[in-house]
Amino acid sequence: MNVKVISPGQTLYDGPADAVHLPGVMGRFEVLDRHAPIISVLTAGTVVCRNAQERTAFRVEGGFAEVSDGNVTVCVESATPVEQP
Repeated sequence: MNVKVISPGQTLYDGPADAVHLPGVMGRFEVLDRHAPIISVLTAGTVVCRNAQERTAFRVEGGFAEVSDGNVTVCVESATPVEQP
């Protein structure tokens, strides 16, 4: 699936992912390929995009996510990259 993580000033991530972990208002949840269409409000937490080659994470301060037709769009108010160990 294709994932875009965007903030008001920039595109933070735009590429393929096998899974996306999101901080939803009802708790963390995971989106996999062929996920049912949804729109979810996000709280402060960590957004993680991962595929076989890499894991990219951002600390976010809320926003929303839309899943539709193999695309995940995550719009956040602000984000800070999380360093990988």
